[in-house]
Amino acid sequence: MLEFQSPELLRMPLQVHTVDAMDPWEDLTELGYHLTELPVEPHLGKMVLYAVVLKCLDPVLTIACALACQDPFVLPTLVSQKRAAVLCRKRFAAGTFSDHMALLRAFQVVFHFRAY
Repeated sequence: MLEFQSPELLRMPLQVHTVDAMDPWEDLTELGYHLTELPVEPHLGKMVLYAVVLKCLDPVLTIACALACQDPFVLPTLVSQKRAAVLCRKRFAAGTFSDHMALLRAFQVVFHFRAY
C-alpha cells in the first residue's frame, strides 16, 4: 500500500542529484556524506560547505538562512506600495541585480539597527 509523501520528500532525490551529492551509480559522494550531516536542503548545505572552503562563511550563512525562510521582500497588494517595495529591494541590491545581495544587505541593516 502506498503511503502519502510530502512534496518536499518527493523533490529531495532530484535535489541530491543536482548538487552532485551522488555519483552515476547513485552512491553518495564525499559531498553527499557531508550534506547528510546538515539539517538543511541539499542546495543550501552545498552553499554552506563551499563557503567554509572559500572562507566566506559569514555572509553565505546569512544568505542561506534567509533562503530557508519566507522571502522578506513580499510585495504588497497596492500598486503604490509595490513600487516603493521594489525600489527598496533595488536599493538593498545596490546595483548588483542580485537577490542574494539584497537579502544580505537587508539583514545587515536590521542587525545594525537592532544593536542600538
